[in-house]
Amino acid sequence: ILRRAMSGVLDLMRLLVLLLDRALWSLPSGLTFLVRRRRLRASVPALVLLAKYPSPGRSKTRLAASGLGEAYAAEVARAMLVDLLARHSRSTVHVQRVLLFAPPDSAHRELFSELLAEAGAEGAWTLMPM
Repeated sequence: ILRRAMSGVLDLMRLLVLLLDRALWSLPSGLTFLVRRRRLRASVPALVLLAKYPSPGRSKTRLAASGLGEAYAAEVARAMLVDLLARHSRSTVHVQRVLLFAPPDSAHRELFSELLAEAGAEGAWTLMPM
């Protein structure tokens, strides 16, 4: 019985991945516009990361509500983002790395630049507002 249940769960997960893949492929017109607008090399595969700035009260809210507090939850979110940026910056795979950030203003562009510096990834990512 457990084997059948697990098989059903795996089938459901495969279906969800397929639907997500198709949903993501429906986006290229907008992303193509962004790529052309910023003169990125469209012939090279791209790794696109979407991130909002980790600020208290706006990031990891369920973690904050569990008793850790908003400030600590924001620090956890920041550490996770810095780790992700650093890890993908060190990758030897030849891809363009694009960080789409929110909120899309110059103050947050500077904050995301600081995050990239903290990750040791200043030149590895192209910053673009969402």
